[in-house]
Amino acid sequence: MNLASRCAGAFVAIAVLSAVTTGFLSYSGVQRVVDPLELDRLRSSTERLGAGLDRYVLGVRASVQALLADPTLRDVADAAASGAVGGSAPALDRLAARFAAELEAHPQYLQARLIAADADGLEIVRVDRERSGAPVARVGEAQLQRKGHRPYVSAAGSLARGEFYVSPIDLNREHGEIDERNIPVLRVSGPVFGRGGAPIGIVVINVDVGPALDALREVEDGQRTFLVNGDGDYLVHPDREFEFGFDRGRPLRLSESMPEIAAMLHGTGSVAAPLEVAGESMGIGLSPVRLADGPVVWVVRVLDGQVLGRPAASVRASTAWAMSIAVALALLVGLWLARSLTKPLQCLSTAVADLEPGQVIEVPQVTSGEIGLLARRFEDLSRNLAESLEEHDRLQRQVAQSNKLAAIGRLAGGVAHDFNNLLTVVIGFSEDARDQLPDAHPARASLELVVQAAESAATLTHQLLAFSRKQVLRMEVLDINAIVERTLPMIERLIGEDVRIIVALHTDIGSVRADAGQVEQVLINLAANARDAMPRGGQLTIETGAVVLDQDYADNHVEATVGPHVMLAVSDTGNGMEEAQIERIFEPFYTTKGVGKGTGLGLASVHGVIKQCGGNIWVYSEPGVGTTFKLYLPVAADEGPSSASEPKAALPRSRRKGERTILVVEDFDTLRELFVQGLRAVGYQVLEARDAASALEVSRNHSGTIDMLLTDVVLTGDSGLVLSQELQVERPDLFVVFMSGYTDNVIVHHGVLKPGLNFVEKPISPAKLALRVQEFLGDAAPAQAD
Repeated sequence: MNLASRCAGAFVAIAVLSAVTTGFLSYSGVQRVVDPLELDRLRSSTERLGAGLDRYVLGVRASVQALLADPTLRDVADAAASGAVGGSAPALDRLAARFAAELEAHPQYLQARLIAADADGLEIVRVDRERSGAPVARVGEAQLQRKGHRPYVSAAGSLARGEFYVSPIDLNREHGEIDERNIPVLRVSGPVFGRGGAPIGIVVINVDVGPALDALREVEDGQRTFLVNGDGDYLVHPDREFEFGFDRGRPLRLSESMPEIAAMLHGTGSVAAPLEVAGESMGIGLSPVRLADGPVVWVVRVLDGQVLGRPAASVRASTAWAMSIAVALALLVGLWLARSLTKPLQCLSTAVADLEPGQVIEVPQVTSGEIGLLARRFEDLSRNLAESLEEHDRLQRQVAQSNKLAAIGRLAGGVAHDFNNLLTVVIGFSEDARDQLPDAHPARASLELVVQAAESAATLTHQLLAFSRKQVLRMEVLDINAIVERTLPMIERLIGEDVRIIVALHTDIGSVRADAGQVEQVLINLAANARDAMPRGGQLTIETGAVVLDQDYADNHVEATVGPHVMLAVSDTGNGMEEAQIERIFEPFYTTKGVGKGTGLGLASVHGVIKQCGGNIWVYSEPGVGTTFKLYLPVAADEGPSSASEPKAALPRSRRKGERTILVVEDFDTLRELFVQGLRAVGYQVLEARDAASALEVSRNHSGTIDMLLTDVVLTGDSGLVLSQELQVERPDLFVVFMSGYTDNVIVHHGVLKPGLNFVEKPISPAKLALRVQEFLGDAAPAQAD
């Protein structure tokens, strides 16, 4: 075997062995990495369910606390304690009206009662309804019952001020018998203290917990949710026949049906772990919940073993494919590397073997490596130097281009926040100055130009954020057909008259969850790409439809999901592409157009948006025939299309605008002053702070209600999100709105606004900010008729 063959074999062996070893180690480590992640997600989802149930009960406790503060309730309780309740009919009527208002405000409340604190426990005032959402009625005096034997009366009578009794969850009873409607209820009570400090009455609210339990039952395929009380009795079970067995005379506990899981019910923290029950592998998530500091219940989520192992299996399959590709690439690289190193040796060997006395050695030209350099020294040292300089320049250009793109991305993140603050100040004060001048004033036109220039600068900032993919995605349920119809006029203007457009929109295709603006931009990008592929005109077809992607499709398309999808297809009759081009069309900065005619980001952004929305893309093209892009977006489950993307509804207009108080937190002093002036100008009471610490101090020093926290996301010290969480502990009803000109990961995840957050994007003028605040608080004035 000659030297060339030995070198080739050695390089190939090293490359292949490295690829196989790396792939094997990755393959074997997948299970250890992915399973803990899945279990952590299971634990988190279990905790969220428990927290939701706890919030449900805390809301009832807050209502009881509010009733205890009512002076009328204390007057009625005093009269009842002194035996003069019959003479306080107006007070009884007012208290009954107060109870009725509380039930009307909370459709899930079934009863509100004032009960005497003596051993007899006679109901003094009682207002109730038959079921959640039913009409409210006051119970007549003849129907009032004695409840002194019930724990929510006897136990509440021994509580101190500020303490509440929370009952276990059971089925509602009437006159000691279980209500045939089988309504699960929970009772929260608190004592009313007389002037002497002794309890003189008990306030009780009965709440239907059925809606909260129904929320626990909403699970995905392969998941089961259980709720058990402290004794292990089922309160929620996939088979509802097993629920509340202790009330129905057929008790069934977790310790009897699944003792392996019951053995894990200990401690006070949440846990998620793999478990084998009756020979079946599964993931178990447990979370204890103390309902408003009352009884403890356990949320139990069971994840089937097949579902638990699905991500690991998918990653292992992808790893196996990647390892196979790596081995093939290593083989090719090894052969190429061996050839590139042995060829100069062969050239030198041939030249020396052919050497005759008196001849000049003519060495063939080679381009790289130490041996190539030695050979070129014999013939043309200057040529080697020139080639080396040319190669160096090419590498320098590549490095410069890479550094430029990286710098733009960093610039977008670093500049956007402060630059948008400055633009907001420029726009706000310019508009204010302009509006204070009469229409004929010569400076008014100049100020208008300043506003327009600042708004143009804001547009440039948004474009910079779009390039670096740092825009906030506002996900909503969309009708793709409506998006196509809305975008079609713009597409017609974009492609010109020499391209015929055919639109085929199928009905009943379902809705998808995506960002409407981004989907419109995807359509425009694909239409522009099709236009460029048809320089002499042609046909553009836009089609929608409903499809179901099966397992075979998912197995052959990375990140594709099985199930119903909405298809959006864009086809052209243009130049088409070769297979090698199709493989690279979604790479950033790859373009088949000439220099200066394309950035190579259009299709890359299309790919990113569709993937971020959970979809998949399929491309088919033939040279000289045309190209088809098919976009598949998952159907949004059980939701119709929506037109609004605000995560929270406006607050009820319980008070006039002049009584509303807003806390503005902004560390850019000039901008904060601008916002404060704008909000005060429309009638709001405004508190202000420049950072989280001072905002907490302002809140604690303010004895009144704060209706809204309007805070920048990026603050000096703690972020706006941390501030909002701390304030909402002290003020649970506080409405929070975030402001930012940059998608910091504090409130967004992968560019998508986190659920439940309200967001105002900067730059924004004071007038527009005031309108947004009015919308959030429900203070927006209705349009006046002409």
